[in-house]
Amino acid sequence: MNNIKIYCEISLRIIFCLTLLPSCTTQTDLTSIREVKYSSDISNIIASNCGSSNCHGSNASQHSLIGYDEMIDYGVIKAGNARKSKLYKVITGKGLDGAAYKMPPKGNGAVSDHEITLIYVWIEQGAKNN
Repeated sequence: MNNIKIYCEISLRIIFCLTLLPSCTTQTDLTSIREVKYSSDISNIIASNCGSSNCHGSNASQHSLIGYDEMIDYGVIKAGNARKSKLYKVITGKGLDGAAYKMPPKGNGAVSDHEITLIYVWIEQGAKNN
């Protein structure tokens, strides 16, 4: 009888812990935030921080990120999931595959916190070409 009581108590504790797991994930509520637009908010950030000719501009030796289609084609955006998007990872210093790697490189200025927030919200809102 004592073993059954212990088993029930352990089972209840496990069930209780499992019900708490969903609350451990972090999801940002963006319902009260205005829609971030590619044309008026994001394109200027990308052009001024990434689009120089020796980086990711139209004459770039690396992948051009000067336009929406180029960013989508190159796969730097995972619409709806900023934390899994290459663009968000490199501008926040998270790098790729967990490596500490940040863009733009030192000496080229940095993406401001406000601009990082705009990019985050835009990606989370679906990274629309609007």
